[in-house]
Amino acid sequence: ELIEASAGDHRPFLVRRLSDGLAAQGFKLLVLDYGLDARDPGFFHREGFVLIERIVEFERGPTPVNQYPQPAGFAVQPYQAVNCQAVLDLEKESFPWLWWNSPIEWDAYVTNPGVEVLVGTFEGTVVGYAGFVVYRQDGHLDRLAVHHAYQGQRFGAGLLSEALGRMLERGARRITLTTQEDNLRSQRLYEQNGFHRGRWAYEVHGKWLAPREDSGT
Repeated sequence: ELIEASAGDHRPFLVRRLSDGLAAQGFKLLVLDYGLDARDPGFFHREGFVLIERIVEFERGPTPVNQYPQPAGFAVQPYQAVNCQAVLDLEKESFPWLWWNSPIEWDAYVTNPGVEVLVGTFEGTVVGYAGFVVYRQDGHLDRLAVHHAYQGQRFGAGLLSEALGRMLERGARRITLTTQEDNLRSQRLYEQNGFHRGRWAYEVHGKWLAPREDSGT
């Protein structure tokens, strides 16, 4: 992440030196932490930064949660440390590589105050998980994932229902989530469960330092 690039005549030189140094170390993508500079929005474009993803917000109020009959063999239970590797493997099956957690990042996440993680298992195998946080009266669904081999069996709906129920039990009056703008399948699930598109959107800009893994370019 590029957190700050001070203004001035030497800014292009600093950004290029940073890009070259990271590329030499094997890094593949340099991401802007704060979006494009409003003072000179064309600067980062001129330096090779492009739109990586557009993130949109969905929200809902404290309305009743849809209840889904759980398929035979499917169970939802609190996350335990023994589930760590299965969840990290599941992330790699479910999200673009930009959003994968490292073991250190994941351990830091699950120990944050207010964070709760639910794990969905089918016949003893971890097939999905939901991570969320509640702070005062605000809840946020951080992650919802189901292994692609088990999608279409209402496991995601079951996990979402359980997560929403827990957030409401903990006093959440407003629940939000963010997702990729082109992730239409997930958006349909959220809309079926009382969410509507919020006003907030965020563009992720970055500079590729090596060939893209998703396109080979």
